[in-house]
Amino acid sequence: MKPLNEIGLACGTDKSTMTHCYLETYEKYLGGWRDKEFTLLEIGIAAGNSLKMWHEAFPKAKIIGLDINPDCAGYCPPPIEVFIGSQTDTAFLDSVLAKIGTPDVIIDDGSHVGSDMISTFRHLFPKMKAGGLYVVEDTHAGAYIPTYAGDMEANGRSRAFNFFTGLVYDIDVAGRGSCGNASFCIDHPSETPAVPEFSRILECAHFHCSLWWFKKK
Repeated sequence: MKPLNEIGLACGTDKSTMTHCYLETYEKYLGGWRDKEFTLLEIGIAAGNSLKMWHEAFPKAKIIGLDINPDCAGYCPPPIEVFIGSQTDTAFLDSVLAKIGTPDVIIDDGSHVGSDMISTFRHLFPKMKAGGLYVVEDTHAGAYIPTYAGDMEANGRSRAFNFFTGLVYDIDVAGRGSCGNASFCIDHPSETPAVPEFSRILECAHFHCSLWWFKKK
């Protein structure tokens, strides 16, 4: 079985060591999925190279791409499926899910605009399968570069940085119940603090350089 980076280099994706060096991390989390049937939705297609890589590396998976550029519709042959629309259009996103089913893996390699990253996560993460993995790529743009990240907040960090790193608060269930058992903390009778927005569905987060991972309960 070829390493994922070798396939990525052959397909010309910038996820490989030709640019971003993400594929060793993908191999870490998805290496055991190579012979598994699952649905992968990637937001942001560009030339279609990464979709072709996913298809070769995970031959039993359903590979779906989404992009706002109509030209992307012709970049990948079947069985790869491509949908054209905006990642911030929730009605469009729901129409895609209605056609493809519930995703196991979602990769946001789309606009890299911080506010888009947040709104897309907020809408799609709750709709993933249990045990699913949500990946936000190129966070060096959406969390740090002002053109993408927007104005910094009071602590000198971007809104996207504060939102995604702040999900640790949800994972810890805001410290409710003073316990490492998340279910106990969620069910604790304390009225304050309230159970955070994602505590019931977010199991854990892994932060790698420019590549952030979130696991669905």
